[in-house]
Amino acid sequence: MSDESDIPLSNEAFLNLIQRCQAGDPSAGEEFFRRYNPHLKRCIRQYLTSPTLRVFYDSNDIMNSVLRRFWGRKEDVTFSSFTEFQAYMSQIVQNRIKQANIKLCNELSARRKLDGSGDENRDISENELAQELIMRVKEKLTEEEWKLFEKVKLENKSFVEIAARSEVGEDAIRKRFNKIYEKIKKSIGVDDLL
Repeated sequence: MSDESDIPLSNEAFLNLIQRCQAGDPSAGEEFFRRYNPHLKRCIRQYLTSPTLRVFYDSNDIMNSVLRRFWGRKEDVTFSSFTEFQAYMSQIVQNRIKQANIKLCNELSARRKLDGSGDENRDISENELAQELIMRVKEKLTEEEWKLFEKVKLENKSFVEIAARSEVGEDAIRKRFNKIYEKIKKSIGVDDLL
């Protein structure tokens, strides 16, 4: 059975869905999310090229930020086709990622200037941004929290693999990790970046 998101809507059906969403129809909002969530995630992955930055910029967080921005402006935005909508959403995704990276670059440049460690005006690579984020995370976590974060996000270990090597079950590992991830998002300002 094919996923609903793989079945394209005609321009007329798409525009009708947008109008229903703008009118506040909850079922239209749910349908919109089901249909376009995979498209937005692909778009985010396309523009978020650094695997290390993907560790911190969760595609769901970016997608939620993009959708909040879109629905916040829904009355001002009109489309004549799904293609126009895709281009618009793609631009919002690019802008959100650029804004987050610019903010991190500015913070890193300011830190360099304060520390007297290097040329704060030099361009900062994605790798340097990623290293900065990793350093911030490591500073905020306990040793035990860092080890779990490192296994899940940097070594790509599954919760099942981690649980198999510990005395704790998969659900407990998942819950611990989710708490750690929320702590990281709050303490290093990932939510503020998006």
